[in-house]
Amino acid sequence: LEPSHALARVGEIAEEVGKGGDVVLNMCGRGDKDIPQVARMFGVQL
Repeated sequence: LEPSHALARVGEIAEEVGKGGDVVLNMCGRGDKDIPQVARMFGVQL
């Protein structure tokens, strides 16, 4: 879930840059460590 902070911020930056501007976001990782946490949050049994 760590990239979620970057995604939230890039949305704010995009608003500041405005329509027609460019914003680049680079993310890495597989997310496999996040799956159990998200499943618990949504009450999903793995």
